[in-house]
Amino acid sequence: MRQTIVLARVVEDSVHDGKPYARDLGYLPKFKTVRVPQAVVWLNDGDTADVEKAHAHCAQEGQGWRVFTMSTSVHDPLETARRLVLET
Repeated sequence: MRQTIVLARVVEDSVHDGKPYARDLGYLPKFKTVRVPQAVVWLNDGDTADVEKAHAHCAQEGQGWRVFTMSTSVHDPLETARRLVLET
């Protein structure tokens, strides 16, 4: 069975909290931590052997990468993988 193979992970990043600040008065900006999903396509059209290779690569790479497989007819596999990795 042919399928799209996507690798995805969640990383933490800091973003400005949106509140105003006055650096000239000594008030520094505040930051908050957010979870940011990242995804890359391993193969657009792979089989079960390719999935095993992707799992082996993720195990070697570490850093929280996960393998997702979906039908080749999925319109946006990257966005689907980002959504799925945030849910877990």
